[in-house]
Amino acid sequence: MIFGRYFILLILATTFAVAAVAQQARAIHLGYRVERLKAEREDLVERKRELRCDIGALSRPARIVDEIGRLDVGLLDPVALTQAFANERPGGPPGERRAPAR
Repeated sequence: MIFGRYFILLILATTFAVAAVAQQARAIHLGYRVERLKAEREDLVERKRELRCDIGALSRPARIVDEIGRLDVGLLDPVALTQAFANERPGGPPGERRAPAR
């Protein structure tokens, strides 16, 4: 009879210990998951900010040209620049053919 009581107490104590360890393991697992989700959220917030900037830039391209003009970085019109170099080439502008040298 006494052996049976100790056996029941041992089983109860073991059950509570296993339950406590399982609960602690679950809490640790959830802590890791929370940290992973926080990092993912930060990445998504940054991506959202980048996309909003892209939307702003694409919806108003003239604004970018104005900002570049204000910065005075010395950018030139690529079409005009290409035409200027084509006129300076010894062969002349593109499309003009010269007679082959004899």
